[in-house]
Amino acid sequence: METTYRREVSDRVSSLAYSTVSRCCLATTLGSGAFMFDLNRDIHETEQVVTYAPSIFDFDPLVSSCFLGMKHQYIAVGSYNGGVSVLSKQSKENKAFYSTGYTCAVHSLQPVPHNETNVLVCTKYGAEVVDMDTNQSVVALEDPAPRAIGAVSLSPTAFAVANYDGSVLLYDSRTGSEAVTVLSVPDQLMSLAVCEDTREVCVGTVAGRVFTLRCVHSELREQAFATGKVRSPVTAACIRAGKIVVGDLAGRVSIIDTTPKGAATRYWTAESLLVSHESVALRERSPQQPHAARPAVDAEVTALSLAEDSVWVSFSTNHPEMTSHVIPLPV
Repeated sequence: METTYRREVSDRVSSLAYSTVSRCCLATTLGSGAFMFDLNRDIHETEQVVTYAPSIFDFDPLVSSCFLGMKHQYIAVGSYNGGVSVLSKQSKENKAFYSTGYTCAVHSLQPVPHNETNVLVCTKYGAEVVDMDTNQSVVALEDPAPRAIGAVSLSPTAFAVANYDGSVLLYDSRTGSEAVTVLSVPDQLMSLAVCEDTREVCVGTVAGRVFTLRCVHSELREQAFATGKVRSPVTAACIRAGKIVVGDLAGRVSIIDTTPKGAATRYWTAESLLVSHESVALRERSPQQPHAARPAVDAEVTALSLAEDSVWVSFSTNHPEMTSHVIPLPV
Protein backbone atom coordinates (compact mmCIF):
# COMPACT_ATOMS: atom_id res chain seq x y z
CA MET A 1 0.00 0.00 0.00
CA GLU A 2 1.30 3.46 -0.93
CA THR A 3 1.06 6.20 1.68
CA THR A 4 1.32 9.90 0.98
CA TYR A 5 3.53 10.64 3.99
CA ARG A 6 6.15 8.72 5.91
CA ARG A 7 9.22 9.65 7.89
CA GLU A 8 12.07 7.48 9.13
CA VAL A 9 13.68 7.96 12.52
CA SER A 10 16.99 6.24 13.23
CA ASP A 11 15.88 5.09 16.66
CA ARG A 12 12.97 3.43 18.42
CA VAL A 13 9.94 5.71 18.64
CA SER A 14 8.49 5.20 22.12
CA SER A 15 5.42 7.46 22.00
CA LEU A 16 3.34 9.59 19.65
CA ALA A 17 1.14 12.54 20.64
CA TYR A 18 -1.00 14.38 18.11
CA SER A 19 -2.21 17.95 18.65
CA THR A 20 -5.65 18.65 17.19
CA VAL A 21 -5.04 22.33 17.94
CA SER A 22 -1.81 22.86 15.99
CA ARG A 23 -2.15 19.76 13.76
CA CYS A 24 1.30 18.36 14.43
CA CYS A 25 2.60 15.07 15.80
CA LEU A 26 5.24 14.70 18.51
CA ALA A 27 7.40 11.58 18.50
CA THR A 28 9.71 10.67 21.38
CA THR A 29 12.59 8.21 21.10
CA LEU A 30 14.80 6.17 23.40
CA GLY A 31 18.06 7.80 22.36
CA SER A 32 17.58 10.61 19.84
CA GLY A 33 15.42 13.08 21.75
CA ALA A 34 12.11 14.03 20.16
CA PHE A 35 10.75 15.16 16.80
CA MET A 36 7.79 17.31 15.82
CA PHE A 37 6.17 16.62 12.44
CA ASP A 38 4.14 19.69 11.46
CA LEU A 39 1.82 19.29 8.46
CA ASN A 40 -0.33 22.37 9.09
CA ARG A 41 -0.71 23.76 5.55
CA ASP A 42 -2.55 26.81 6.87
CA ILE A 43 0.73 27.99 8.38
CA HIS A 44 3.48 26.28 6.38
CA GLU A 45 3.74 25.73 2.65
CA THR A 46 5.76 22.59 3.24
CA GLU A 47 6.20 20.11 6.04
CA GLN A 48 8.18 21.32 9.04
CA VAL A 49 10.25 18.93 11.16
CA VAL A 50 11.47 20.25 14.51
CA THR A 51 14.17 18.34 16.39
CA TYR A 52 14.50 18.36 20.17
CA ALA A 53 18.06 17.21 20.80
CA PRO A 54 18.82 14.55 23.45
CA SER A 55 20.88 17.12 25.37
CA ILE A 56 17.67 19.04 26.16
CA PHE A 57 16.56 16.03 28.19
CA ASP A 58 19.98 15.29 29.75
CA PHE A 59 20.28 12.38 27.30
CA ASP A 60 17.58 10.42 29.14
CA PRO A 61 15.58 7.89 27.10
CA LEU A 62 12.07 9.27 26.52
CA VAL A 63 9.03 6.99 26.80
CA SER A 64 5.86 9.11 26.96
CA SER A 65 4.52 12.50 25.88
CA CYS A 66 1.55 14.86 25.63
CA PHE A 67 0.68 18.47 24.78
CA LEU A 68 -0.18 21.04 27.45
CA GLY A 69 -1.70 24.53 27.44
CA MET A 70 -4.85 25.90 25.85
CA LYS A 71 -3.06 26.35 22.52
CA HIS A 72 -0.87 23.27 23.01
CA GLN A 73 2.09 25.61 23.24
CA TYR A 74 3.95 23.25 25.58
CA ILE A 75 5.06 19.64 25.33
CA ALA A 76 5.52 17.30 28.27
CA VAL A 77 7.77 14.25 28.02
CA GLY A 78 8.34 11.44 30.48
CA SER A 79 11.72 9.76 30.78
CA TYR A 80 12.91 6.23 31.47
CA ASN A 81 14.37 7.50 34.76
CA GLY A 82 11.23 8.89 36.36
CA GLY A 83 11.40 12.53 35.28
CA VAL A 84 8.81 14.71 33.54
CA SER A 85 9.98 17.74 31.54
CA VAL A 86 7.80 20.53 30.15
CA LEU A 87 9.18 22.54 27.23
CA SER A 88 8.02 25.39 25.07
CA LYS A 89 7.06 23.87 21.74
CA GLN A 90 8.51 26.80 19.81
CA SER A 91 11.56 27.98 21.77
CA LYS A 92 12.44 24.54 23.26
CA GLU A 93 13.05 26.32 26.57
CA ASN A 94 12.63 24.11 29.62
CA LYS A 95 9.66 25.45 31.59
CA ALA A 96 9.32 22.87 34.36
CA PHE A 97 10.67 19.58 35.66
CA TYR A 98 9.14 17.07 38.05
CA SER A 99 10.69 13.94 39.51
CA THR A 100 8.43 11.07 40.50
CA GLY A 101 11.04 9.90 42.99
CA TYR A 102 11.38 6.56 41.21
CA THR A 103 14.14 5.51 38.83
CA CYS A 104 11.70 3.83 36.48
CA ALA A 105 9.90 4.69 33.28
CA VAL A 106 7.05 7.19 33.13
CA HIS A 107 4.66 4.91 31.23
CA SER A 108 2.10 7.55 30.34
CA LEU A 109 1.37 11.26 30.51
CA GLN A 110 -2.04 12.81 29.96
CA PRO A 111 -3.38 16.32 30.50
CA VAL A 112 -6.20 16.63 33.01
CA PRO A 113 -9.37 17.99 31.31
CA HIS A 114 -10.18 21.68 31.88
CA ASN A 115 -6.88 22.27 33.65
CA GLU A 116 -4.00 23.73 31.68
CA THR A 117 -1.22 22.90 34.14
CA ASN A 118 -2.18 19.54 35.65
CA VAL A 119 -0.93 16.32 34.10
CA LEU A 120 -1.62 12.69 35.04
CA VAL A 121 1.71 10.89 35.48
CA CYS A 122 1.95 7.09 35.61
CA THR A 123 4.85 4.81 36.55
CA LYS A 124 4.73 1.12 37.40
CA TYR A 125 4.14 2.12 41.03
CA GLY A 126 0.90 3.94 40.24
CA ALA A 127 -0.29 7.36 39.13
CA GLU A 128 -0.45 10.90 40.45
CA VAL A 129 -1.80 14.25 39.33
CA VAL A 130 0.98 16.82 39.15
CA ASP A 131 0.69 20.60 38.88
CA MET A 132 3.55 21.44 36.52
CA ASP A 133 3.27 25.14 37.42
CA THR A 134 4.32 24.45 41.00
CA ASN A 135 6.07 21.09 40.39
CA GLN A 136 3.95 19.62 43.16
CA SER A 137 1.91 16.44 43.37
CA VAL A 138 -1.78 17.31 43.77
CA VAL A 139 -2.99 13.80 44.55
CA ALA A 140 -1.25 10.41 44.54
CA LEU A 141 -3.59 7.58 43.56
CA GLU A 142 -3.04 4.57 45.80
CA ASP A 143 -2.48 1.26 44.00
CA PRO A 144 -2.58 -1.71 46.42
CA ALA A 145 -0.82 -4.09 44.00
CA PRO A 146 1.18 -1.76 41.80
CA ARG A 147 2.32 -2.84 38.39
CA ALA A 148 0.67 -0.09 36.42
CA ILE A 149 0.95 0.07 32.62
CA GLY A 150 -0.89 3.37 32.10
CA ALA A 151 -3.42 5.88 33.40
CA VAL A 152 -6.09 8.09 31.81
CA SER A 153 -8.18 11.06 32.89
CA LEU A 154 -11.95 10.60 32.77
CA SER A 155 -12.78 14.07 34.11
CA PRO A 156 -10.98 16.74 36.15
CA THR A 157 -11.50 14.54 39.23
CA ALA A 158 -11.95 10.99 37.89
CA PHE A 159 -9.10 8.74 36.75
CA ALA A 160 -8.45 5.16 35.69
CA VAL A 161 -5.24 3.20 36.25
CA ALA A 162 -4.60 -0.12 34.50
CA ASN A 163 -2.39 -2.79 36.05
CA TYR A 164 -0.61 -5.58 34.20
CA ASP A 165 -2.53 -8.20 36.22
CA GLY A 166 -5.81 -7.28 34.48
CA SER A 167 -7.26 -4.89 37.04
CA VAL A 168 -8.44 -1.38 36.17
CA LEU A 169 -8.79 0.89 39.19
CA LEU A 170 -11.19 3.86 39.14
CA TYR A 171 -10.60 6.91 41.33
CA ASP A 172 -12.55 10.00 42.36
CA SER A 173 -10.10 12.50 43.81
CA ARG A 174 -12.97 14.31 45.57
CA THR A 175 -13.33 11.34 47.91
CA GLY A 176 -9.65 10.66 48.46
CA SER A 177 -6.73 8.79 46.95
CA GLU A 178 -8.09 5.23 47.22
CA ALA A 179 -9.79 3.44 44.34
CA VAL A 180 -13.58 3.56 44.48
CA THR A 181 -14.12 0.71 41.99
CA VAL A 182 -11.98 -2.09 40.59
CA LEU A 183 -12.81 -3.59 37.20
CA SER A 184 -11.31 -6.89 36.10
CA VAL A 185 -10.24 -8.11 32.66
CA PRO A 186 -9.47 -11.85 32.16
CA ASP A 187 -5.97 -11.29 30.81
CA GLN A 188 -2.78 -9.34 31.40
CA LEU A 189 -2.91 -5.75 30.13
CA MET A 190 -0.41 -4.00 27.87
CA SER A 191 -2.15 -0.82 26.69
CA LEU A 192 -4.84 1.63 27.77
CA ALA A 193 -6.73 4.45 26.05
CA VAL A 194 -9.73 6.72 26.61
CA CYS A 195 -12.16 8.36 24.18
CA GLU A 196 -12.05 12.12 24.74
CA ASP A 197 -15.72 12.57 23.79
CA THR A 198 -17.50 9.68 25.52
CA ARG A 199 -14.89 8.76 28.17
CA GLU A 200 -15.15 5.14 27.09
CA VAL A 201 -12.01 3.23 28.05
CA CYS A 202 -10.38 0.41 26.12
CA VAL A 203 -7.54 -1.92 27.08
CA GLY A 204 -5.32 -4.15 24.95
CA THR A 205 -4.10 -7.48 26.29
CA VAL A 206 -1.15 -9.84 26.04
CA ALA A 207 -3.41 -12.38 24.31
CA GLY A 208 -4.24 -9.95 21.50
CA ARG A 209 -7.75 -9.07 22.63
CA VAL A 210 -9.35 -5.66 23.17
CA PHE A 211 -11.94 -4.82 25.84
CA THR A 212 -14.07 -1.71 26.22
CA LEU A 213 -14.91 -0.67 29.78
CA ARG A 214 -17.66 1.57 31.09
CA CYS A 215 -15.87 3.70 33.65
CA VAL A 216 -18.43 6.53 33.89
CA HIS A 217 -22.23 6.53 34.05
CA SER A 218 -23.43 6.06 30.46
CA GLU A 219 -25.32 3.74 28.13
CA LEU A 220 -22.11 2.45 26.55
CA ARG A 221 -21.78 -1.31 26.39
CA GLU A 222 -18.80 -3.27 27.62
CA GLN A 223 -17.51 -5.39 24.75
CA ALA A 224 -14.64 -7.70 23.81
CA PHE A 225 -12.96 -7.93 20.41
CA ALA A 226 -10.35 -10.17 18.86
CA THR A 227 -7.69 -8.83 16.51
CA GLY A 228 -7.77 -11.72 14.05
CA LYS A 229 -7.16 -15.46 13.89
CA VAL A 230 -3.47 -15.00 14.63
CA ARG A 231 -3.13 -12.78 17.68
CA SER A 232 -0.21 -10.88 19.10
CA PRO A 233 0.18 -8.72 22.24
CA VAL A 234 -1.51 -5.33 21.81
CA THR A 235 1.27 -2.80 22.38
CA ALA A 236 -0.68 0.41 21.66
CA ALA A 237 -4.31 1.51 21.54
CA CYS A 238 -6.46 4.56 20.90
CA ILE A 239 -10.22 5.04 20.76
CA ARG A 240 -12.74 7.42 19.26
CA ALA A 241 -16.53 7.12 19.45
CA GLY A 242 -17.37 4.06 17.40
CA LYS A 243 -13.82 3.04 16.50
CA ILE A 244 -10.84 1.46 18.22
CA VAL A 245 -7.37 1.41 16.68
CA VAL A 246 -4.79 -0.99 18.10
CA GLY A 247 -1.26 -1.97 17.12
CA ASP A 248 0.49 -5.18 18.07
CA LEU A 249 3.87 -6.80 18.48
CA ALA A 250 3.57 -8.44 15.05
CA GLY A 251 3.50 -5.07 13.29
CA ARG A 252 -0.22 -5.04 12.54
CA VAL A 253 -2.70 -2.18 12.93
CA SER A 254 -6.37 -3.13 13.42
CA ILE A 255 -9.27 -0.69 13.07
CA ILE A 256 -12.28 -2.08 14.92
CA ASP A 257 -15.77 -0.66 14.34
CA THR A 258 -17.68 -0.96 17.63
CA THR A 259 -21.06 0.35 16.44
CA PRO A 260 -24.04 -2.09 16.47
CA LYS A 261 -23.93 -2.49 12.68
CA GLY A 262 -20.21 -1.95 12.41
CA ALA A 263 -18.11 -2.69 9.37
CA ALA A 264 -15.61 -5.53 9.30
CA THR A 265 -12.28 -4.95 11.02
CA ARG A 266 -9.67 -3.41 8.75
CA TYR A 267 -5.98 -4.27 8.95
CA TRP A 268 -2.66 -2.79 7.90
CA THR A 269 0.61 -4.62 8.31
CA ALA A 270 4.19 -3.46 8.40
CA GLU A 271 4.82 -5.84 5.52
CA SER A 272 2.26 -4.19 3.22
CA LEU A 273 3.12 -0.63 4.24
CA LEU A 274 6.90 -0.78 4.32
CA VAL A 275 8.01 -3.44 1.85
CA SER A 276 7.28 -1.32 -1.23
CA HIS A 277 9.33 1.49 0.29
CA GLU A 278 12.19 -0.93 1.02
CA SER A 279 11.97 -2.36 -2.49
CA VAL A 280 12.35 1.09 -4.04
CA ALA A 281 15.41 1.73 -1.88
CA LEU A 282 16.82 -1.65 -2.90
CA ARG A 283 16.32 -0.91 -6.61
CA GLU A 284 18.03 2.46 -6.18
CA ARG A 285 21.03 0.72 -4.62
CA SER A 286 21.01 -2.13 -7.17
CA PRO A 287 19.64 -0.74 -10.46
CA GLN A 288 21.09 -3.68 -12.40
CA GLN A 289 18.97 -6.15 -10.42
CA PRO A 290 15.36 -5.07 -11.03
CA HIS A 291 14.03 -8.48 -10.00
CA ALA A 292 15.86 -8.67 -6.70
CA ALA A 293 13.87 -10.35 -3.94
CA ARG A 294 11.79 -8.06 -1.77
CA PRO A 295 13.29 -7.54 1.68
CA ALA A 296 11.35 -9.00 4.58
CA VAL A 297 9.94 -6.62 7.16
CA ASP A 298 10.09 -7.60 10.84
CA ALA A 299 8.54 -4.68 12.71
CA GLU A 300 6.30 -3.98 15.67
CA VAL A 301 3.87 -1.16 16.39
CA THR A 302 5.37 0.92 19.20
CA ALA A 303 2.97 3.89 19.34
CA LEU A 304 -0.34 5.24 18.04
CA SER A 305 -2.06 8.63 18.17
CA LEU A 306 -5.39 9.67 16.67
CA ALA A 307 -5.69 12.75 14.46
CA GLU A 308 -8.85 14.25 12.93
CA ASP A 309 -9.39 11.61 10.24
CA SER A 310 -6.28 9.48 10.56
CA VAL A 311 -4.12 7.62 13.03
CA TRP A 312 -0.37 8.20 13.31
CA VAL A 313 1.53 4.93 13.66
CA SER A 314 5.12 4.09 14.51
CA PHE A 315 6.53 0.83 13.14
CA SER A 316 9.92 -0.03 14.66
CA THR A 317 12.39 -2.66 13.55
CA ASN A 318 15.82 -3.81 14.74
CA HIS A 319 17.04 -5.14 11.40
CA PRO A 320 19.48 -4.31 10.00
CA GLU A 321 19.58 -1.43 12.50
CA MET A 322 17.10 0.27 14.80
CA THR A 323 14.69 2.31 12.65
CA SER A 324 11.16 3.61 13.13
CA HIS A 325 8.73 4.51 10.36
CA VAL A 326 6.13 7.14 11.29
CA ILE A 327 3.08 6.93 9.02
CA PRO A 328 -0.42 8.48 9.23
CA LEU A 329 -3.12 6.05 8.08
CA PRO A 330 -6.77 6.83 7.26
CA VAL A 331 -9.30 5.78 9.89
